[in-house]
Amino acid sequence: MKKLFKMTLVLAAAALTLTGCDCFKKMAKTPSAITVTCTPDVLVLNNGKVVADITAEVPAKYFNKTASLKVTPALVYEGGVTKGNTLLLQGEKVLDNGMLVKNGEALSIKRHIEFAYKPEMQLSNLVLLVEVKCKGGKCKEFTLVNANTGEVLPADTKLTPAEYGLTIAKGINTLQADLDFSEAMLAAANNYKRVTTVVTKADIVYRINSSRVAKKAVETEELSALKAGVEANKANDRVAQSLYVNGYASPDGPEKFNDKLSEKRSKTGLKAVEKLLADAGLNIDAAAYGEDWEGFQAAVAASNIADKDLILQVLKMYSSSAEREKEIKNMSTVFKSLKTDVLPQLRRAQVVNSADVTGWSDEEMVAFIKEGKASTLKLEELLHIASV
Repeated sequence: MKKLFKMTLVLAAAALTLTGCDCFKKMAKTPSAITVTCTPDVLVLNNGKVVADITAEVPAKYFNKTASLKVTPALVYEGGVTKGNTLLLQGEKVLDNGMLVKNGEALSIKRHIEFAYKPEMQLSNLVLLVEVKCKGGKCKEFTLVNANTGEVLPADTKLTPAEYGLTIAKGINTLQADLDFSEAMLAAANNYKRVTTVVTKADIVYRINSSRVAKKAVETEELSALKAGVEANKANDRVAQSLYVNGYASPDGPEKFNDKLSEKRSKTGLKAVEKLLADAGLNIDAAAYGEDWEGFQAAVAASNIADKDLILQVLKMYSSSAEREKEIKNMSTVFKSLKTDVLPQLRRAQVVNSADVTGWSDEEMVAFIKEGKASTLKLEELLHIASV
């Protein structure tokens, strides 16, 4: 069952008045708040990944026209924090590369997130980390906010991410990793879910430093398969699907240039996908994520590049994009392999289709069994209906 969380970062009016973050004073006085939903509210380990879908509803006439807001999903656990992709929201008068929030219109934001699972994550919470920026006052650069009180935090804050982040899901169901299947089957245990989420991805790849969509970039088997899946889902009233286009840049070159480039790719990618899926009649969300260090790390880890462990170590040692790029380029032989085998695939707009599939009702499953059509059902469905 979904649980709703009220984002409280704008509810502490007195605290915000003291911070000097001008653009948030008025927002703090508004009784409405951003509503955040996380599905599932207890995270689940699935094929080595922790996945979730986050939805946020921003009311009309709420977001300040000069405000910028960075929201980063993160798993926090004892001894570590693993961050997901940051979403940048911006008011109408902000000239940046984020998602525009029009003051007079309500906005619904949907994001699918994934984290590669590590054993230490078993006891963890999913939180939203929030940073704010205003044209005036003390927050002219992005400044960390305690999402539970609305207070702007000093750079040397003693609070941990678990304390200043907004918790939207607790714990991870590691049944998949921990279950002794032979013993579980004797006890007829079951991991049945009425609604399952199927995520399909396809990349539109660009030339270096370009945001122009080449004809062959949208004539791939991957995109054709995604389109076929969208059309099939559209014809199935048991499926609700959400589409996103996420713009990225490979992490080489100036960071500011790449931020703008990823924004352009999100826009041209969106146009290409809207044309490709014109008959589907779906709303498609688009966002830019700048340099794709997460994709870079995954691609290097999966590659056969010599000294890839050294590259991964550099990523852990340095958080600055410029420092990472400098150190990796110093490994000249390795960098040649990266330029041909890794970086080209990160110059992309990634198309994501997150489809929620609703299974048979209990009544339908019982009817199948009575009609001698039990083979229609999956094992999990048979175990579930046997326990009802």
